[in-house]
Formats: sequence, structure tokens, C-alpha cells
Amino acid sequence: PVPNDFLSLLPANPVRKICAKRPRHSDGSSAILTWLNDVANTLLNGTGHLKCHDTGAELLGSAARNSLDMAAWNYQACTELILEPLTSDGYGFYTPGDDQVASVKKACRQRFGVEPRPDWMPISTGRSDYSSSTNIIFSNGEKDPWRVGSPGPEKLSPTVVSIMIKGAAHHEDLRFDPPPSAANPAVADAKAREFQQIGR
Repeated sequence: PVPNDFLSLLPANPVRKICAKRPRHSDGSSAILTWLNDVANTLLNGTGHLKCHDTGAELLGSAARNSLDMAAWNYQACTELILEPLTSDGYGFYTPGDDQVASVKKACRQRFGVEPRPDWMPISTGRSDYSSSTNIIFSNGEKDPWRVGSPGPEKLSPTVVSIMIKGAAHHEDLRFDPPPSAANPAVADAKAREFQQIGR
């Protein structure tokens, strides 16, 4: 809801901003292509410094040597969080393919010299069965595409809480509070529930 530079420079409500400028089909293919370039610039080139867009720069198989932050995340994705088969609902920009895990494994071996264990996360967490676990909070933003990987309520014990935050983005409840004019009351409510749960 507010401008940020968490991973890249983004305006407030970037998707809303992008969609507000969407051309009509009758505007012609040139206008549509110009708009698609603006979409890419908004999401990948907020500073305006890039001359081309590497949409795969954050992906493990990318030849790009990205920032230390992304390298650390990529290493964790190789060793602990093989998310591809777990968090896709099949409707994302990069839809899952039959060779997806194999290509991630190959990239992890090439980049870090490690062998991923795609079954490690489900096994280490009881295959997402938290009925015997205690004191865990799962918070998911309604706009977070990774929320599909969260366990369902039927697999939670009474002290494991799942909070769906209406209108919220990925880990928005863990960020600093925005100015009052941009605040989402659902995020404030989720934070209050989380503090209450932690204080038990």
C-alpha cells in the first residue's frame, strides 16, 4: 500500500497502478506493447537504470549473479525450501512443468554444489500436519501467491493459528506500519492477534 524498496523500487499499490494504465484492445498492438514494457519497468526497473529486463534473474538457473540477498535466498531454496511443487496452484505466471524440480536440482548443483531434497520440508514438518504441534502462527496475505502452501485448518492443533489477512501482501504484517492514510485495518488486526498469541 506504500512505496517501498524491499527488493526493488516499487510504487504504492503497483498492480493497481499498472492496471489503471492498461490500454483498450482497440488502441492497437503498439499501445499494448508499450504498456507491457511499462509493466516490466514498474516491477523490475523502478530506478530506470536497466536497459533490458532479466525476468529470470531471481531464479536459481539464472546466469545473472544477483545481490547477496538473493544468493542467500537461493541457497535456502536449494537446501531447505524446495517450493516449486509445494506452493504452486497452477495459475501463476510461471506455471509448473513436469521437469521443474529436475531443473531446480540441476541449478542448485551447478550454483552451490548442493543436492536439494524436495521431500525434506514436508517430512520435517509432518507433511503439514500440525495437529500435535504447539505455538505456531501461520499468517497469509490474501494477495500473497505463496499462501497456497499454507496448511489447512483441519491440520492445526488448538495452539497453532492460521490468519488470512484480507487485502494484504506477502509478510505485510511483519513490516513497519504505513502512514494512517495507507493502513489496512486487517493488517493491524492480524498483528494484534499475533501479539496476543505470542503472549500466551
